[in-house]
Amino acid sequence: MLRRFFIAAAFIAISFSCTDDSTNDDTCIDYQLEGVQEVVDVPTLVEGTFAFEVSFQVDNGCGQFYAFDEQSQGNTRTIRVSTKYEGCICTQDLPILSRTYQFAPTLAGTYTLNFVKPDGTFITRTVVKN
Repeated sequence: MLRRFFIAAAFIAISFSCTDDSTNDDTCIDYQLEGVQEVVDVPTLVEGTFAFEVSFQVDNGCGQFYAFDEQSQGNTRTIRVSTKYEGCICTQDLPILSRTYQFAPTLAGTYTLNFVKPDGTFITRTVVKN
């Protein structure tokens, strides 16, 4: 009788220890804003469109480009790089990636593009659309 009690108790303990914990999130996805390392002018074939090759550093091997984060105030644009980190196990390197940023103003004028560096200062480019 005592043996059956211990077997039943062990079965109940094992049953509760193996329940699904739906609050455990193993997706390992994170988004960050990164500073810009370098900005290089790129010639374009489309009139009125300005292109820049933007280099930025991610924190590990899981980091990848997600989008350009832009804030506008008048004819001034402040640009940062939004990155996506996807993966639970990442290499511990610090790769520098690059993407092309395109700016196509609709109105004529002088525009200031401030690319935010990691220290909070700017790499500034000025473009004029006639």
